[in-house]
Formats: sequence, C-alpha cells, structure tokens
Amino acid sequence: MTVPGIRRCLGMAFALFEMRVVLQTVLASSRLRLADGPSRVVRRGITLAPSGGTHVVLEDRRPRVATARAG
Repeated sequence: MTVPGIRRCLGMAFALFEMRVVLQTVLASSRLRLADGPSRVVRRGITLAPSGGTHVVLEDRRPRVATARAG
C-alpha cells in the first residue's frame, strides 16, 4: 500500500541555497548588459517583461592585469 502525499527532493533546499551562493559570487565580480537592442515590453499578469525573453552578456568587472609579452 502506498501512502499518497507530496513527494519532494530531500536535497532541494540545499540545491537552491547553493545556486544562490554561486550566483551571488559570479555576479559580484561581473556585470550584465543587453546583447541586443531594446525589446518590446508586454504585460504578464501584474508585471512587465520583454516579449520572447532577452539575451544578456556577462562581462568581467575585475581590472585587467597587464602581462609582459615575450618576443
């Protein structure tokens, strides 16, 4: 006999926490910019969002270190 009920992944809470830490770490040393020009905005419920999603580019914010070139 099976017991009906909600089945959840035991590691789901840890996975969500880990992803939050990873995103905070990556975004702290980078910046996002739009890959394309502005897109059309549509209403989705009570929020506004770009129609069809949008593409972004992740850029490094850390200063570049000059390296000596052999030659």
